[in-house]
Amino acid sequence: MKFEHVMEQMKDRMPEKRYIHTRGVATTAVHLAEKYGEDSEKAELAGILHDSVKYAEKEWLREKIISEKMDPILLEFHHELWHAPVGSYVAKMNLI
Repeated sequence: MKFEHVMEQMKDRMPEKRYIHTRGVATTAVHLAEKYGEDSEKAELAGILHDSVKYAEKEWLREKIISEKMDPILLEFHHELWHAPVGSYVAKMNLI
């Protein structure tokens, strides 16, 4: 795994079961990228980061949606879904 250092950062952010899931997603993403001719490094990193803020506090996620001027309709969705757009923002901003 090329991004083992990033994977290690995720270890403290999630329960063991989710960590194992995340490793599996990263591996599967690499296989799919190779199969379909896509960038396997980008796919691996996306797989690692896909749940990077899944266990963040609800209010922190809400504040990021507001402060980063994300689509306000997100706040109408169940808070369990907020980790996807906020996680994307965090990954882009290198805040993980």
